[in-house]
Amino acid sequence: MKKLRFLLLALCALPFFGKAQTRYVDNIFTNVKVDTNVVYGSNVPFGSSAPIDLKCDIYQPIGDSIFNRPVIIFLHAGSFLPPSMIPTPGLGTKKDSAMVHLCKAFARKGYVAISADYRVGWNPLASSEEERARSIMSAVFRAQQDLKALIRYLNKEKNTWKIDPTRIAAGGSNSGGYVAIHAGCLNKPAELTYPKFLDSNNLPLIDTVTLGNFEGNSGNPGYPSNHRVTISLGGAVGDTAFMEPGEPVILAMHGTADNTPYTTGVVIVNITGQPVIEVHGGHDMVRRSLNIGNQASLLPDFANDNPFPGLYPFYGVGFEPFGIYANSTPERIDTASRYLDTVITFLTPRLFKTLDLASWTSKEQADLLRSFSNIYPNPARNEVFISVDNSLPRIQSISFTDITGRTVLTENVNGYKARLDVSHLPKGVYFVTIKNSETQVTKKLVIE
Repeated sequence: MKKLRFLLLALCALPFFGKAQTRYVDNIFTNVKVDTNVVYGSNVPFGSSAPIDLKCDIYQPIGDSIFNRPVIIFLHAGSFLPPSMIPTPGLGTKKDSAMVHLCKAFARKGYVAISADYRVGWNPLASSEEERARSIMSAVFRAQQDLKALIRYLNKEKNTWKIDPTRIAAGGSNSGGYVAIHAGCLNKPAELTYPKFLDSNNLPLIDTVTLGNFEGNSGNPGYPSNHRVTISLGGAVGDTAFMEPGEPVILAMHGTADNTPYTTGVVIVNITGQPVIEVHGGHDMVRRSLNIGNQASLLPDFANDNPFPGLYPFYGVGFEPFGIYANSTPERIDTASRYLDTVITFLTPRLFKTLDLASWTSKEQADLLRSFSNIYPNPARNEVFISVDNSLPRIQSISFTDITGRTVLTENVNGYKARLDVSHLPKGVYFVTIKNSETQVTKKLVIE
């Protein structure tokens, strides 16, 4: 039944796109390069007074000539615990196998993909539920400050990484999803004073005097820190009341049997079995996002997502079914790989829609055609040759327009090169329009 569900999801995505390869949808690139341990900021971690560098790995397609590319940030799971306290080997860092796999997959589609570390650490062994809640909420708050610093870094260094910082999707698995969700909606001091987030002395559980404000002090001040789309793979929000109109659209995939509640419930500490705090999982936060209009960019194309646009339940599935760890069996690796395929298949068309990449792809195709097309000689006399690089779609047609706007020559091509006789055209300036299946560009030609 699971295999059938994977297949149906893949088939349902096909009608949204045509047969031609499309950047950000298809695997346009074969190879990916990784810049490791890029420092994007620094701050003081839990239990220390000395700041640490905050690092990320940046994945890019090899051979890409496009500037202003969209970005996907993936944050690892790990329950905000340091790797030494995590019983599952391979969790808790930017080398998380699932995040690495997703970064490579989306880089092959043309994205700049980032797997980032963030500050972790809290006290799951605190004796009272109030102190455990204070500790975990502070961990989420520190981590969201780090994500905002990373987004500010990308705005600051947009030319270095050839990105469009207005098209950023941020998210991750489990705790990584928590971070991105709260970075997108926890943004007002009043939200820290909701009754469930006050301690027994009626003070906020999150101490902004100690931790800093919502933006934090992790680096790159003065640049924007907002992202456009939140990706939640088993994440949750502290309260759906945080969520307001105009905040990021949410794409959520969530196991209905995950320790993080799929609907609304209390998070349980894995290593002790003790309760921490009530949260709202994928089902309830996407329902809230839909009701306040934040899922509108998914409509009408994904109106039939069940139960809500932008939500995909893994029925009967627990924590991170797509994770591959150091102790994974061959059977586990096979299952996880199929879940990863499902994640990619679900996210791909919805990211294309919510990041508005259809219009951006047209612009990029035009930039490519303009850069990799050639008219020679120019000036010309009796004939002119027009060519495009064979990595682009073939030329479909070429037309010449004179300075009065009159079309004086049209040629159907269906190839990468064309030779045109222009001996009959009067001397002067002409505008040559080169058209392929994706776009068209116009260049100036002088005939003398």
